[in-house]
Amino acid sequence: MSPRTSAQFDAIRQRSRKRIMDAALELFGTLGYQATSISKIAQAAGISKGLMYNYFSGKQELLEAIIIEEVEQGTQWWHEVLEKDVSAYEKIRQLTFRAVEAVKEDTHHWRLLTSLAFQPNVMENIEPIIMEQKGPLIAESINLFAQLGVPDPEKEAFFYGAMLDGFFLHYLSSEAHYPLVEMIEYAMKRYEAYDQKE
Repeated sequence: MSPRTSAQFDAIRQRSRKRIMDAALELFGTLGYQATSISKIAQAAGISKGLMYNYFSGKQELLEAIIIEEVEQGTQWWHEVLEKDVSAYEKIRQLTFRAVEAVKEDTHHWRLLTSLAFQPNVMENIEPIIMEQKGPLIAESINLFAQLGVPDPEKEAFFYGAMLDGFFLHYLSSEAHYPLVEMIEYAMKRYEAYDQKE
C-alpha cells in the first residue's frame, strides 16, 4: 500500500474539520453554545478531545469558522449572480430565489444557525467578523438598488435584508404552514415596478 500524498492528507483533514464543525453547529443549536463543551463536540464528531485541538483552539474559533464558512458560501453564489449580464431587477430576483433555495434545501441547518442569533451574548464577539465579511455585500446590494432606480438605495438594501430575514424566520418556525415562495413572489412585485420603468 503506497503512502498517502499531501493532497490526500489535506482532503482527510478537510473532512475531519467539516465533521467537527457540523457536530458543533448541531450542539450549539440544540443544547446552546454555553452548555456545549469541547468534550461533547469531540464525542459527537467521533474524535478524541486531544485531536480536536489540532483543528480548533476552542469553541470561539469553532463558532467563527462556522459563521465565516456560511458567509463565504453565500458570497460565492452572490457574485455568480452579480456577474451575469442581466438587468438589476433580474439580479435581485435571482439572488432572492437562490437564498430561498438554500433555506429550503436544508431547513434543519438554517434553524440551527438562526438559533445562534437568539442565544444571549453568543454573537457579540463575532459581530465584527461578520460585518467584515458582509460589508462588501451590503455595498454591492446598495449599488444594485441604485441601478434599479429606487429613491433611497441604502434604506432599500436594509429593508430588503430585513424583509427576507422575516420571511425566513416565519418559514423556519412554521415550515408546513408558511407560504414562503408566494410571499417572495409578492415582494418581487415591489421591484418589478421599477424594472418596468427602465
